Amino acid sequence: MKTLPKISIITVVYNAVTLLEQTIVSVLEQEYSSIEYIIIDGGSSDGTVALIQRYAPHPIVWVSEKDGGIYDAMNKGLRLATGEWIVFLNAGDFLVNPHVVAMVASAITKDARLDLVYGGIVLDTKEGKYVHPKAFTTFNLLFWGTGTLCHQTMFIKKDKMLPYSLAYRYKAELNSYFDLVSQLQKYKCIDEPFVVYLTGGAGAQNFVRNHLEALYVAFKHKGILSIMALPFIVYGFFISLRHYWKGKYGNYY
Repeated sequence: MKTLPKISIITVVYNAVTLLEQTIVSVLEQEYSSIEYIIIDGGSSDGTVALIQRYAPHPIVWVSEKDGGIYDAMNKGLRLATGEWIVFLNAGDFLVNPHVVAMVASAITKDARLDLVYGGIVLDTKEGKYVHPKAFTTFNLLFWGTGTLCHQTMFIKKDKMLPYSLAYRYKAELNSYFDLVSQLQKYKCIDEPFVVYLTGGAGAQNFVRNHLEALYVAFKHKGILSIMALPFIVYGFFISLRHYWKGKYGNYY
């Protein structure tokens, strides 16, 4: 009988007491036994720590201290993780049902060559739009950027994960995608929703720098080919601008 792969789920949070509980509950409700759950709090002052402590009787590893931002917090989570596989589930995002992790684990155990398993997202909008994941290729990363796939659905072998670069405020994950795409032995895309995704995070609130960073990352990795990224970046910029005018964004990781 195959040993169940241990999966570390990492949540980073800062002052998001009204959002975090649904994330925690969605992890604790998973019908899969070999989960390590890690919460990295950036020193919240809004009751987030008290909320985490309420769930202390459950097997949760947590830290609350000041950090250097989202990617510094994510790197702390990586250092603490002992699972063979890693996934990040930010505060406010939650797994769509109790079977998601078991479904991923089943795919992992069936194919030892897999380094990455990912799925789609449901946006937390009134319409609840489902966003299909795209093939994890360099072309798609250039054209769609982080629209290729959502990191909250990415279950990655820990030995393939490098620390996120703190040189970026919003696009360190895109930088890591370009590094990762050439290192993978094999990946599996499951065209089913994994996560309900909370829109309006830090990158959406600071959309100008967010989109400039995306263009810079593409150019750094692929030079002149980064021109392929322009249509998506321009489109994303105007969508973000429209949302900004509507005052849609809040403050959370």
